[in-house]
Amino acid sequence: MAMATCDIAVEDLNNCLSVLDLKRNHLHPVQRELLDRFIGVSQDFVRDMRAVNGDPDALRALLGLPVPGKKDNEGRA
Repeated sequence: MAMATCDIAVEDLNNCLSVLDLKRNHLHPVQRELLDRFIGVSQDFVRDMRAVNGDPDALRALLGLPVPGKKDNEGRA
């Protein structure tokens, strides 16, 4: 039950981050900077929780290994 509850919470957080990211243009520069920090830390948390719950791609990302079919920050697959 704890894992299912955590999955729901992580998915809700991920949805909230998406909404915040869409609204970032309505913020002033300092607010955008803070939002970017929050989104980054929250995305790390979501990744870690998914890795703990057995998502193999999240676990690979957590370990710094390439994720098949996913591009890195430089656009490499």
